[in-house]
Order: sequence, then C-alpha cells, then structure tokens
Amino acid sequence: MTTDEPLRIGVLGAARIAELSIVGPARATGHRLVAMAARDRSRAEAFAAAHGVERAVDSYADLVADPEVEVVYNPLANSLHGPWNLAALTVFMEGFHYHYLFHPVVLRLHELLDSGELGDLRHVDTMVAMPAPPDSDVRWSLPWRAAR
Repeated sequence: MTTDEPLRIGVLGAARIAELSIVGPARATGHRLVAMAARDRSRAEAFAAAHGVERAVDSYADLVADPEVEVVYNPLANSLHGPWNLAALTVFMEGFHYHYLFHPVVLRLHELLDSGELGDLRHVDTMVAMPAPPDSDVRWSLPWRAAR
C-alpha cells in the first residue's frame, strides 16, 4: 500500500486485540490514530492516553461520523461487526486479519518473492490459533451482545 499521506484511523472500541492489531501496525507504517471510541468516554480516554491516539470521542456513532477519520478499525465483539461496519461503510475488509497484508514483515516477504531471491513459491500453509477468552468474557454473553 502506497500513500503520500498517513491514513487517519479511528478505532471502535478499547478491545485487548486493538493494541496488537492496529496500534502497533499503524505506528510501524507511519499512519495516524486520530480518534478512539469505547463503551464509555472514560474507557476511550484511557485507551487513547495509553496508546497515543490523538483524541477520544463520546460514542461509536461520533467516531464513524467524524470527518477526520478516513479508516475505521473495528475490534468490537463479532456480534457488533455487522452493525458498526455498515455504519462506517465505505470500503472495508472483514473476516480476516487483513492488516497483516500491510505489515512491514509481509511487505518485505512480497519483495523477496518478487525478486526471485528465494526461488519460485510453490506452496503456502498457514494456521491461525488463538486461545479462547475466559467464560466470563463479555464476547460470550448473549445478553451483553443483544443489548448493544
């Protein structure tokens, strides 16, 4: 991905995964984290302060309506991906950790493959494994998901 200007990214939710999946990659690639929303403003402010997000906003709706935000990262519980992705809908990617495609390590791998230095690519196997959250995690709570 090539751009002259850094992307202006808004983050929907102070989920644990956001630090690894968007904060680190955005910093590594020179993009800006301009806005943060969470279930309540104090969570958004704490996440923004801890991770260098430029500002917190009051709600998810405020974030997707923010004219400064041009990319929305959605680390909310899976049950909230649909409604909030639709609310932010311009161009989006869902269902796969697409940010890996733009990670500097993956970009370097593509450079190596394109150069022929490693020979011809013949086969790729991948596996994604992650531990299940504890039973008390809100992502397993149907009443919590339904209330959102």
